[in-house]
Amino acid sequence: MPFKTKFSGIKLVLEEETGEGGEEEKAATKELAAFRTDGTDAAIPLRKDGGSRRSALHPGYSAVVKQARSFSGPTGQMAVVLVEQTNAESRSMKPPALPGYFRTPAGGLYLPAQHSEIAGDITPDGSALVAYWTRLPYGRQADDLQLVLGEAVVPFGGTPESGEPPAAADNGADTAASSSAGDDEEDGSDELYVNPAAYPLPEEPDAKGTLQELVLYPFSLSVTKVERLNEGGQTSYRLNYTLDRGATYESHPEGRQVAIEVETEDHHVTTKTYALGWADGEESGGEGSDVLATGDRKLTIEQEGTGETTGAYRVRVYEVFQNQRVLLAEDEYP
Repeated sequence: MPFKTKFSGIKLVLEEETGEGGEEEKAATKELAAFRTDGTDAAIPLRKDGGSRRSALHPGYSAVVKQARSFSGPTGQMAVVLVEQTNAESRSMKPPALPGYFRTPAGGLYLPAQHSEIAGDITPDGSALVAYWTRLPYGRQADDLQLVLGEAVVPFGGTPESGEPPAAADNGADTAASSSAGDDEEDGSDELYVNPAAYPLPEEPDAKGTLQELVLYPFSLSVTKVERLNEGGQTSYRLNYTLDRGATYESHPEGRQVAIEVETEDHHVTTKTYALGWADGEESGGEGSDVLATGDRKLTIEQEGTGETTGAYRVRVYEVFQNQRVLLAEDEYP
């Protein structure tokens, strides 16, 4: 049933065939049960102020939103939300699937959500970080939306398909079913989920005017020193930085990156992209590496093209996800 269908009442009748019908006759049946409901929406509970959502099917499993950002790129804008999922049970467990969708608070706009996968089981008191994302209509920001998450259940004769987002379905009931959005829409497959809860997304911070304490949850990045080197007819930029990780996760989204861009006074732009170093004491992370490792480090960016440059220049830092990026900060240097 399309999610915007309006009705005053609906009835579901379960019948059992008691005999065979003819070629043009319906088989004899008897009614086993009938269920009725009206068209009144039950409110989906809100998890305000970053409150966690505890699973009804798995009482020791909870989820809480940690970061929401709007990314831009050649194909438009994308909302990306990071959700921390925690296992508080006394045993390791396979994380339950939490499919979802995005909506505006008033329910006028619904957007399907895709999400990253959790690798393996989660140990007792362990956590995983999951990314949910969707394409944004023009002029929308991530903090205009709510993220609705439910608990996937097994449909008759099948299993939940991990990673397939349900289409926008907001009938407000305790149980919801919707056709998958995306490439598999034509096959009519359904993903069912129960106990939905809505997360209002936190307000997005403005880009900072300093390269200090930039948040890429769960990391904090500070560029402590920038200097330009003109040697042998070539210009390079050396940056001292500190990368701290505030939390440890057993699984995290792949593909999150940091892009550092240098623009000269004559608008010559050089950009280099780095992966985030999740492993403690990661050997890569020195000068020439494509990984930003935790701790106090240095990196060098060779200016593209030839010739030495002088004059003021600007350094910008972006978070990157799926070739889309969001500006975290920029600063100017003499």
